[in-house]
Amino acid sequence: NLESNAISTSGIEALAEGLRVNATLCELRLSNQRANFTQAAEGQLAQAVDGNSTLKHMTIDLRNRHAKEVIDRALLRNRDAVRVRRVSSNESAESATASGKRIKSADWAAEAAQIAASERFEYGDAGGGGDGSEQRVYVAAGKVLWGQAKESERQAVVLAFASNSTVTRVEMSNALVNDELAQTWGRVLRENRTMASLNLESNAISTGGIEALA
Repeated sequence: NLESNAISTSGIEALAEGLRVNATLCELRLSNQRANFTQAAEGQLAQAVDGNSTLKHMTIDLRNRHAKEVIDRALLRNRDAVRVRRVSSNESAESATASGKRIKSADWAAEAAQIAASERFEYGDAGGGGDGSEQRVYVAAGKVLWGQAKESERQAVVLAFASNSTVTRVEMSNALVNDELAQTWGRVLRENRTMASLNLESNAISTGGIEALA
């Protein structure tokens, strides 16, 4: 944390040089500097962050719009990589718990069709509706099969909620939701008239996704 100091151009350039070779730093806070630094230095810092694979959080006040976009994309990429590794780790743990039994693959096209038709779904079942009543909650968070799904399959499932009339709560925290999925959720929210709660915490939604949700 180097916030609220007097780091100018030479300091930013030196930090950029360090980030090009550092492989451990996860967070860097540089906001509210009392000194000015050039947009060229901002560009050098952005290039360094783009080449860094461990930095996940960074605060800094930038004038260079392109540099800001490069940094935002790089940080988002690095956070996504951590999430993918976490999902893979969870899959391995669950596979071991299952005594070596192979986890079945999911038919996400059928799942999406069932959701769209407000029929009983399988993979997002939260354990409710076991008596034949309507399923009101859909859970993707923590589901191994959701982590194995292709991006297009996740898109199809999310889009299916546009016409669903039974589910009132969807749990997709830490569920690999990126800007593209958030944009699809934005479309769904314009059409769905039943959902009362949508949890998208701890994902990788940046400006484009937030604007779509708005």
